Amino acid sequence: MSLQRNRSWLLAGALILLLGGHALGQGLQDTQLFAPADADQFGGGPRPNEGFFIRYDGLFWTVSSPKEATFGVPDAEQTARPVFWGPGPEASTTQQSTFTTGFLTTDWTGGQRIEFGDIHEHEGWRIGYLQVHQSTQFLTKNGVQVFFEDRPWGAPPSHFHLEGFVDATDIQELGVEYTAVTLMNRIRTWGIEGSYLRRTHPMPRGGFFEWSLGPRYLEINEEFSADATGGLLADTFLWSSGDNRIIGPHVGLRWFRTNDRWTLSAQGDFTAGVNMQSVRLTGVVGSLLSTTGIPRPSSDPPQPLAMQQSDFNHSANMQQFSPIVEVQVAAQYQITRAVSIHGGWSALWVNNIARPSGMIDYTLGETTTLGIRTNKNRQDVFMNGLELGVSINY
Repeated sequence: MSLQRNRSWLLAGALILLLGGHALGQGLQDTQLFAPADADQFGGGPRPNEGFFIRYDGLFWTVSSPKEATFGVPDAEQTARPVFWGPGPEASTTQQSTFTTGFLTTDWTGGQRIEFGDIHEHEGWRIGYLQVHQSTQFLTKNGVQVFFEDRPWGAPPSHFHLEGFVDATDIQELGVEYTAVTLMNRIRTWGIEGSYLRRTHPMPRGGFFEWSLGPRYLEINEEFSADATGGLLADTFLWSSGDNRIIGPHVGLRWFRTNDRWTLSAQGDFTAGVNMQSVRLTGVVGSLLSTTGIPRPSSDPPQPLAMQQSDFNHSANMQQFSPIVEVQVAAQYQITRAVSIHGGWSALWVNNIARPSGMIDYTLGETTTLGIRTNKNRQDVFMNGLELGVSINY
């Protein structure tokens, strides 16, 4: 288990002990968990329970995939570049990128939501913790071409990184094709929020409204990697991460109505979040390139004239406004006076998220290798699915 996840659980546990401790001293020991449920319809039906409450939900959600990205410079941004795979013009083609993340789909994953708090008459408080489990997708493809933006380097007469002898005297730019490439994408989400609750009087036609207001923190962490073996630039590996740390005030409104043992509810929540983004890119291009015999002579297959193993390590920090919209619809069945089960549907949408698969600059520069496209940090994430859980409220 990662250190970050351990910290998350420690924080949630500390909040439970700190904020829930006083409720234990106010009568929780007198809880009658298995007393009969109040199904009396007199005077507008049963009133909602008051006092300390705790709720657990198991989640089965889908997580949206990032926009399709190319391993290499995308077709729309390429300038036609003839490359050579051997001697003679018949061995020349136009370099292209042939592998994208189009295989990524909206993936199902599990998770959990834990809420606890205390409410008396019309006022109360609530602490909530949300975790969506890690979702991982990957695919391996053979015979993958990659278009790198190749910039000249060195003092005049300068050379390109991918130039090499295609015969004893002819120097041309060489084509890049890997024997096999594996692309992987991984995303995980967690968050915590605190709310002041304000519950209204019963409406004329029944039902209650409950306002919530407070701070919310949400993290969306995504990773992308490419592992390429064989070919001209054997071996190449890159790993990129995008950490989105969103914090801001949230306001929510919940409506619920009870009939006999059943309670129907609908809730909406909006957060005006500030997203503190951290993006990192690290890896190596051509780890098996020889460091001796430079400039390299003509060979079959051709090799770059002077390019050597190129390590890279880049990072960038940005800020974005990232609104969060959450909707929940649920039905609850009261088993006893204090215990109920519930199920429903919920959805969470977050905008302006840094998703690293689309932020990589595939440039072999004069002094740097690859880079981060900081202007491509505004994608969205949409999660939705089913919830099923149990509540205790004395």
